[in-house]
Amino acid sequence: MYLAQILRSSSIGQIPSWNRQLGITTLKKIFATVIDKCVTDFVEWAYSGTYNDEVRHHVRFWTQHVLSEYISVFIHATQHAAIDPISGDIQKYQQMALSRLWALRVNEMFDMILDWDQTVAGIDDLKTLISTPQARQFVAEKFTKALQTRLLHPAASTIEILQVYISTIRALRRLDPRGVLLSKVSGRVRQYLRERDDMIKVVVTGLLSDISLHPTQRTADTTDVLSELAWELHNGDPSSGKGNSNLDWNNMDWQPDPIDAAPETTSTRGHKHTDVIGSVMSLLESKDVFVRELQVTLAERLLRNKEDYDQETSVLEHLKIRFGDTALQACEVMLRDVLDSRRLDQTIRKDQGLDITGSMPAAGHEDEAEPALHAKILSRLFWPSLPGSTPAYGEEEKHFNPPLHILHQRERYEQGFEQLKQTRKITWNDHLGAVSLELSFADGRTYTDEVLPYQAGVIYAFNDDSDHDRHILPADRNDLAPQPVVSKSVSELSEELGLTPALVRSACLLFVSKRILTPTPGRTDTYSVLEYLHPTDAPITAAADATTHKQTAPVGSSSEQLDPDTAAAAAAAAQAQSERAAELAAAHAAKDAEQREKRAKMAVYQQFVTAMLTNQGAMPLPRIAMMLGMVVPGGFPYTNEELRDFLNGMVREGAIEVAGNNYKKAS
Repeated sequence: MYLAQILRSSSIGQIPSWNRQLGITTLKKIFATVIDKCVTDFVEWAYSGTYNDEVRHHVRFWTQHVLSEYISVFIHATQHAAIDPISGDIQKYQQMALSRLWALRVNEMFDMILDWDQTVAGIDDLKTLISTPQARQFVAEKFTKALQTRLLHPAASTIEILQVYISTIRALRRLDPRGVLLSKVSGRVRQYLRERDDMIKVVVTGLLSDISLHPTQRTADTTDVLSELAWELHNGDPSSGKGNSNLDWNNMDWQPDPIDAAPETTSTRGHKHTDVIGSVMSLLESKDVFVRELQVTLAERLLRNKEDYDQETSVLEHLKIRFGDTALQACEVMLRDVLDSRRLDQTIRKDQGLDITGSMPAAGHEDEAEPALHAKILSRLFWPSLPGSTPAYGEEEKHFNPPLHILHQRERYEQGFEQLKQTRKITWNDHLGAVSLELSFADGRTYTDEVLPYQAGVIYAFNDDSDHDRHILPADRNDLAPQPVVSKSVSELSEELGLTPALVRSACLLFVSKRILTPTPGRTDTYSVLEYLHPTDAPITAAADATTHKQTAPVGSSSEQLDPDTAAAAAAAAQAQSERAAELAAAHAAKDAEQREKRAKMAVYQQFVTAMLTNQGAMPLPRIAMMLGMVVPGGFPYTNEELRDFLNGMVREGAIEVAGNNYKKAS
C-alpha cells in the first residue's frame, strides 16, 4: 500500500523526463545528494534529544521499510528493474542511517554527559562506533572541543567543572570500560582543574557533604556542594582504584588492550582511571596537600554544635582504605578529641557544680538564667591553625575579654580540668566556638540565633543594667517608634572587649541588619539598642556606615505616607542593603585578621632573611625563596610575589637594602 502511494507521486512520473534531460549519471548524483540530506534531516528531527533502547531498531526499521522503498522506486523508474532491493543494499542503507545517528550523538555528547543518568541509552548508541582507533580519536577530538568551548573557561565554577568531570568518568566508563576514550578526553580537563586555586577545598567539602540524597536528587540548597564525591566514596568500589584489578587469571573473556591505549590505562596498571574518587584524588599535587586541607575542613565541622559525628567518622574510615592509617592519624586524633571532650565536659561540670549554677538566675535578674559554659578540649599539636584561632587583636590588647560570669565559669572549669589532668593546662581560644543567643526587647520581641563568641560579646556589652528601669512601654501601643536606650561607640567596644575596630564594626552591622541595633543619630560609629520597633518600620540602612564609617540616621515609620506595597518594597530593599553592608564588614574584618596573621608569621622569617644575607652576601629573590624553602621547618608557604612584598617592607624599615636585582644587609 505504501509503495503504491509512492508510485502515484507526481515526482515519480518526472524521473524518465529528467533522465533524458540530465543523463543517468547526473540524475543519480542529484538523487544521492537528496537521499543523503533526507536521511540527515530525518535522523536529527526524529532522534535529537530522544534517548531509549529502541532508537537503533527504529532506524533499521525506517531504513528497510521507508528509505529503501524510495530508492527502489528510483531504480525501477531509471532502469526499469524489478522493485526488489537486494538485502545487501538494505544493510548498506542501514549503515548510512546509523552513521548519521552516531554523528548526532557525538554532537550531543556534552549534553548527554551533563545528564547522563537519563541519557544512558544515547551513550549506548555510540558503543558500536568506537570500535576502531580512528573512531575513538574522532569522538575524543569532538568532545574535547565541546569541553573547551562550553566548560573550560573562567565563567564556570570549579564545582561545575568537577561535576562534568565526574559525569564524564561515569559515562565513558560505561561506553569504554577499558578507559581508552577517557584517557584521551580527560587530559585537558585535569590540567585546567589543577590551575584552579579552590579545587582542593571543593573536593574536601564534597567528600564531607551529606550523602542522604543520590547525586541525581540534588536540590537548590545543595548545588554549591560537590555531593557526588561523598556518594561515590560511600557507594563506590575502593578496590577499583588500587591497580592490578584487571589481572583476573580466571577471566575467559579477557582481551588485550587496544593499540591506541595510553600506558597509564593498560591492564597491568589497573583501572584507576575509571574510579571516580581515585581519578579526582590524582588531580592533587601530593597526598599531604589533601590531608592538610582535610584537617582544616574537618576541624571547622568538628567545632560546630552537632548531636553526633557519625558522618565524619564514616568519611575517615573510607579514606583510610585509600590513604592508609598513618596519613590520617592527625584527623583521627581530632575526632577523638571531640568525642572525649563530651565525656570530660560532663565530668568537670558535675564535679564543679556548674550544672547547678548554670541553671540559677543571674544576680539582679530573677527571670534570667546564667549562661552555661561547655568546652571542647583539643590537642594543640594535632589541630590546624584555623581562621580565628589566631585572633585579630589590637595593638595593645592581647586577649578578648568575655563577660565576667563567663570568666568565673572558666576559672572553675580550669580547676576541674587540672584535677582530672594534673599534667596538662587549658589555654582558652576565645575566637573559636559558638554561642546560643537569645535576646528579649521591651516591646515583646525575641531573637534567637547562634553566633560567634566575639559577636555575642559585642551584643552583650549593650546589656546595661543601669538602664533596665527605663524599658517602659509607651502608653499608646499603636504609636511604637524606635527608642534607643543603650548606646556605645565602636572605639568604646574595641577597648572594652579587646577586639579590633573592624571586628566590632562587623558585629554591630550584623545586628543592625537583624533590627537589633541602630546607628545613633549625630554620632559617628555609635550604635544603640532598638528596644521598640513598629511592625511597619523599615530596617536601618547601614551601607554608608559600612563603607565610609559615616553615621546614618535611623529610618522612621513611613506607613502614614506610603501605601502598604510601597512601604513593604522599601523595607525589603533596605533590609537587603543592610544585610549586604553586614557581609562587606564581615569580609573586611576577616581580611584584616588574615593580613595581621600573615604579618605576624612573616615577621618570624625576617630573622632567617637577615641571617642569610649576613652570611651569604647579596642574593636575588629566587635564591632567597629557595634558601627559605630549605631552612624553614615545613617549607616556606608563600609565593615569590608575597616574598617580594615582604622584602620591600624590610627595605622601607631599613633592615636590608636593594641593589639592582639583589637584596643585601643594610650597611
